[in-house]
Amino acid sequence: MQALTGLERALSRVQRLIDAHGTLHGGGRGRPQQQAADVLRGAVVLGVAALDAFVMDVFIEAIPPLVKQGRLGNEAHTLVDSKGLLHAVGAADPPGELARLASLQYARTTFQRSSAIESHLRRFLGFTPDWTQVASRLKSASADDAKKQLDGFVERRNQIAHAGDVPPGTTKASAISRPYVERCLRTVKVTAEVIDSGLDAYI
Repeated sequence: MQALTGLERALSRVQRLIDAHGTLHGGGRGRPQQQAADVLRGAVVLGVAALDAFVMDVFIEAIPPLVKQGRLGNEAHTLVDSKGLLHAVGAADPPGELARLASLQYARTTFQRSSAIESHLRRFLGFTPDWTQVASRLKSASADDAKKQLDGFVERRNQIAHAGDVPPGTTKASAISRPYVERCLRTVKVTAEVIDSGLDAYI
């Protein structure tokens, strides 16, 4: 799917942030300096955002071929309202127009947590990601563990974005390390690749 190209471009920037941390931190041991730590926090935020954008892009990309095959999910009729459906039917390219309208409808919806990703793709595309494969590639114990791993990084992203990475009831930011951020990047990449290959086979 073309959506994977955009994700890979974004993740290459995340990797550059991780590499920049090494320059700022100087490669020494111990807790990174504040500015170096904030570079790592920025990498987590960007990495999770890249997955969010990928899910939206791959969802929109999959709509036209599945419309043509008559294989959208059980709730596909709710993608747009009745006025939008009538408009799409009358368009020169109905499947493409439906995809465009859906992109506008869900432009502000986030797809970061495993449950949100799975629910959206299943309801509207009739496709369920293979979390067992994600777990295998991440060397997680189970599909549920793979989901928890992803959701943990999403939670950390939210803590960084909404509270400056300061947990409730405390005044200091949580510690962060390069290996942690690299695991986040790996989790995002593997999750997206499994969705991408699964949709390619499904379509």
